[in-house]
Amino acid sequence: MDNPASEGIPEWKDDPAKATITYRQLLNMTSGLTRSTTGNGPTAPAWKEQAGKPIATKPGERFEYGAFNQNVFAYALTRKLGKETFEAFLKRRVLDPIGVKVEWRLRCDDGNPWVGGGAWMTARDWAVFGEFVRQGGSWKGRQIVDAKLLAQCFQGTEQNPAYGLTWWLKAPVRAELVREIPLLAEEWGVVANSKWLPVDLVAAFGGGKQRLYLIPSLKLVVVRQGHGTKEFSEVEFLSLLLRGKSGGKP
Repeated sequence: MDNPASEGIPEWKDDPAKATITYRQLLNMTSGLTRSTTGNGPTAPAWKEQAGKPIATKPGERFEYGAFNQNVFAYALTRKLGKETFEAFLKRRVLDPIGVKVEWRLRCDDGNPWVGGGAWMTARDWAVFGEFVRQGGSWKGRQIVDAKLLAQCFQGTEQNPAYGLTWWLKAPVRAELVREIPLLAEEWGVVANSKWLPVDLVAAFGGGKQRLYLIPSLKLVVVRQGHGTKEFSEVEFLSLLLRGKSGGKP
């Protein structure tokens, strides 16, 4: 995870700043890469174009949420794999063994999937994936992903303690960071700093307010699907789910 992603994107080796970006920094959104737009309609800039954007901040310096980090990670992985695409690797290595189907409806201009939000799943399949993660990467007695490696997904950073490797975490965040990071200010900050929510609560965010919540201590896997409306309240939903009443004070 801490190897330089330039081993998959060799042209980065000639860029002193990009040469130090690690796979971990791409997944915890501290890579320092310039944010890419989502493009118009169903397509977005090609993976190569997103990887070619100039550096915005020093790698590891600040948290910048966006699918461009995940797309560039998939680009580096695909080039490292050589004979297998990211899409095929994920299907063979994880999705098929647990019996889950994913339909990539949003793709980039080069035909590659828009990794950070372009996949469609049924609620049942997403719940199966969540249970697989809750069980530490094990499924029906078979260890699909190493549990210790999977646990790294739930370790925050100094730049954003409430975000691990593509998962949001229930971890206290300083007020200044909440103000600086839009998704903390608008949605997750009140959850991260809540005093009543279980400390092992984690969540995967999908586009349009789709949510996958895991609470291992309660043996809970919860999928929320719906329209991307501003009226949706993270803490209100969780309060109704866990306390049977409106959120009120966090």
